[in-house]
Amino acid sequence: MTIVPKVSGYITDILVGDNQAVEADTPLAKLDTRQYQASLDQAKTTLDTRAADIQRAEADLRQQHANEEQAEVARVSRRTQKAM
Repeated sequence: MTIVPKVSGYITDILVGDNQAVEADTPLAKLDTRQYQASLDQAKTTLDTRAADIQRAEADLRQQHANEEQAEVARVSRRTQKAM
């Protein structure tokens, strides 16, 4: 029988003995999780950074809309005063 891992990594512990009968999907070994944890931490940091970027962009957009509205009010006010 061929044994194929679902993921790669360094083995930290063997969970079965030589020639021990096992059921399908029984874990045979434990892997060192530091590599995966570091990748997960990096991905979370990237996600947090992107979320902050989105929040800043949304705030900038809201400010731009507010500035445009104020500019329009000022234009209308000037037109109204000129018409009087």
